[in-house]
Amino acid sequence: MKGFLIFVGIVAVAGYLFWAKPWEPKRYDNTPQGQQAKRIDKRVEQAKAFRPQPDTWEGRDYVKPTGNKKDIRSYGFGEREDAEKEIEALYAAGAKEVAYIHVQRTARMGTYPEGLYVTLPEDKTKRKALIAYAQKWKYPPKECNQKYIYCSLNPEEWNPDTAETSFMGTD
Repeated sequence: MKGFLIFVGIVAVAGYLFWAKPWEPKRYDNTPQGQQAKRIDKRVEQAKAFRPQPDTWEGRDYVKPTGNKKDIRSYGFGEREDAEKEIEALYAAGAKEVAYIHVQRTARMGTYPEGLYVTLPEDKTKRKALIAYAQKWKYPPKECNQKYIYCSLNPEEWNPDTAETSFMGTD
């Protein structure tokens, strides 16, 4: 019995260490900027994990000319050429990935995304350049060791400053 209790104790401690990972630095702090970065990362991860297909659209692919005059798209940065310049500037600053998120299609409005996210690199100088570039966005990010920065393109849609409620508004 004593050996079994020791075994259970070791398994419990190992499980806790595997879950808590106290040796790794915390990604987010408790500041408002840290919590905002946590909400953005969660939102992007949910969109990337959406199945049957990801709910994202790579930026360069989205702004490519389609040749279809009836293909109406909202780019979030003005005309298609302006959005193309914005995306290329983000890649030039060191972005690993630039993609539109939660792209919706309707007969009346055409194709429009909720926002644009940028996957930040590990290199601190590139991260700093991307965060400095994004200071002109509606919700300018701060460096919080986050994975992504986010540009809200539609004010009626989700934004990182509002907390999301749980299923059907229950908390």
